[in-house]
Amino acid sequence: MEQCSPELLEVMKQGFDDFFTGYTEAGIIYPPLEDDVKQGVRKILQKMELIPHTHVDAVYDELCHGLRWNETLNELRQRIARVIHDDESVPSSQIAQTISNFCINYQNIKAARESMMFSRKSWVTMRDGDVRDLHASLDGVEVPMNEKFILSNGDELDYPGDPDAILESMYGCRCTVFASK
Repeated sequence: MEQCSPELLEVMKQGFDDFFTGYTEAGIIYPPLEDDVKQGVRKILQKMELIPHTHVDAVYDELCHGLRWNETLNELRQRIARVIHDDESVPSSQIAQTISNFCINYQNIKAARESMMFSRKSWVTMRDGDVRDLHASLDGVEVPMNEKFILSNGDELDYPGDPDAILESMYGCRCTVFASK
């Protein structure tokens, strides 16, 4: 068996060190966000007229960074607030909720499809007084995995928070999706 040259070992070590430094925090490795998640975040932010046009890219960068590090909803809200300089007209909590909900539900559906163990999915609301009428009618509705949920406004969503939906259908959504056999 051949041994690697000291130079090659040094390059490999430097590459690992760079990776470790770039993708770890407190000893936990966090991989970079997948491109499809980034695209979904961008798509949602572009639909939000609440964020000043000059701040959309900065909000996007901050959210992607926070999502990558698995930050809490409050930490994401604080990132948005810092970028927009605590502008009270921009509801940073609602924006953080919308983005977070998209990420969670997107990853749930993606994992269910990739596992090929599930053939159906169900829409589940928070079942409280804050659920909007638009989503309340879908609570418990089950559809085949590759079909969309149809809201009363005619919008069709693959899952709660679907970035292809109109803003009214996803903004501030707290619903979730469950896969079943």
